[in-house]
Amino acid sequence: MRKAFVIKVENKPGVLYRLVNVFYKRKINISAVNVIELKNKLVSQVSITAEVEEEIAKKIAKQIYKIIEVISVHLAEANK
Repeated sequence: MRKAFVIKVENKPGVLYRLVNVFYKRKINISAVNVIELKNKLVSQVSITAEVEEEIAKKIAKQIYKIIEVISVHLAEANK
């Protein structure tokens, strides 16, 4: 299934690397990455789309949430 991870993070150097590294360690190919700086410029929204099963997606979301700069993680079905 194609899943979208919508993640709000502190706008700091190296955060995107740590997010992508979670997928890399599990050998999961990322289909798309989109980063938007929010109005206050201290927070960014990162959207990562990947082809992954539901159970693994939940584990990845939990692992992402453990990253210090992560504020929130939302998991959703991605449009094909």
